[in-house]
Amino acid sequence: MQFLNAFGNVVNVITQKHKHSREFRGSLFATFRERAEAENFLHNENTRTFQGAQLVRMMQNDYSEELYSTVIQSL
Repeated sequence: MQFLNAFGNVVNVITQKHKHSREFRGSLFATFRERAEAENFLHNENTRTFQGAQLVRMMQNDYSEELYSTVIQSL
């Protein structure tokens, strides 16, 4: 969370982990207090990786739309 706090006030973080190994998958869900703080995080070049893992960075609505599209295409 210290990594994220450098970009704004973080109120919640959920990290994605591999089911069996429990290792970090390279994506997380972070909730910033203000939208501008989230946008700052998304557009900052220093937020592309964390501990060597590539991060997937997008707003929640964009993530939901992408996930929905992937599910629909697989049907």
